[in-house]
Amino acid sequence: MNYYYFIDTSEYNEHTLADLLLLKKMGVRHVIIRAGVAHSEDDRLLIWIELCNQAGLSYSLYFFFYPGLLARSQVELFIVLINEHPEARSIWIDIEEHANPITKTEYSPDTLNGFYKTVFTMVKAAFPDRIVGNYSGGWVLNSYIPKAWQWINTAPYWNAAYIKYYFWWRDYLDRFGGTWDGPAGQITIEKLPAIMEEISKHWLPGPIGVTKVHAWQAITYIPFQELIHGTNDWLAHLDFNLIHADDWLFGDLLPEGEIPMPETNAQTTVNLNVRATPSTGGSIIQTLPTGTRINVTGTVLAGIWWSKIDYPLVGYAANSYVLHDPVITPPPVPPINNVEDVIDALEKVKAYIDSLIVELGQ
Repeated sequence: MNYYYFIDTSEYNEHTLADLLLLKKMGVRHVIIRAGVAHSEDDRLLIWIELCNQAGLSYSLYFFFYPGLLARSQVELFIVLINEHPEARSIWIDIEEHANPITKTEYSPDTLNGFYKTVFTMVKAAFPDRIVGNYSGGWVLNSYIPKAWQWINTAPYWNAAYIKYYFWWRDYLDRFGGTWDGPAGQITIEKLPAIMEEISKHWLPGPIGVTKVHAWQAITYIPFQELIHGTNDWLAHLDFNLIHADDWLFGDLLPEGEIPMPETNAQTTVNLNVRATPSTGGSIIQTLPTGTRINVTGTVLAGIWWSKIDYPLVGYAANSYVLHDPVITPPPVPPINNVEDVIDALEKVKAYIDSLIVELGQ
């Protein structure tokens, strides 16, 4: 395979560790996480970093800048976030916004070019020995910042060009019974390697003047049934990206192999809301289907008893709707001083094994 694929995420991607482990199993090798936007840290930055750490995936950071705000203050926040997470493999400038966020007034090409060039120059100066690249698309650069290629070509470029607009993609999904624009036709995520291989055959060019596309954001929605819960297909909205193997920008490739599934010790008995805080007023992170395996790390009394869980996501769930696995404690074995003690100990062991078989059979 002469390419790898990765995903990029932000606070809009509320996936769980189980989702990320499944994506890793299907070949995803890296995650680029939005660190922040304008003057704010992304709400799920720390969550996504923890998910990557738990899943054994390396990650990078990107930042969404607003040209209507001071470049320096935004860059300073990005630098702080990068320094807080030095394990990030690469750093990316999101060149996307081209109008005032409040008035929606379009900025001139020269103003936009000057703003984003300043941002890139400041970030690169702060991290001269790190990989600092730019993300954008032809609809931005060709239309609003036509001179940007003059400095963009000095760094790695990550291009957004979506295959959903091409009939070949719709026809290809149709072979699997999938729909390109909604959950009506769902397909298994086991098709992801074949899908990414097919996409790699249709590599799209970059914007005018950009001499090399190092990474390609190709598709933002695939109707994978494992990421669709009932009629809610929001988790299927996930950006999939390709990068040529020779252009790998994210440090040493972490080894593939078997994906270790975390331990669990309970399961849900209903479609159960997992909340950010132990309160019925706490925001709902996600609703887990009945029978979902979870890992409970403790309980909290706050009006009612809450289970604190860390898998498949971190949060709190009403303990009355959680079925905990039985805890079986082996009987103590007395000191062995003679043959009779040996026989008695073996009988105790046999009785324990028999009780364990009965318990597991239930």
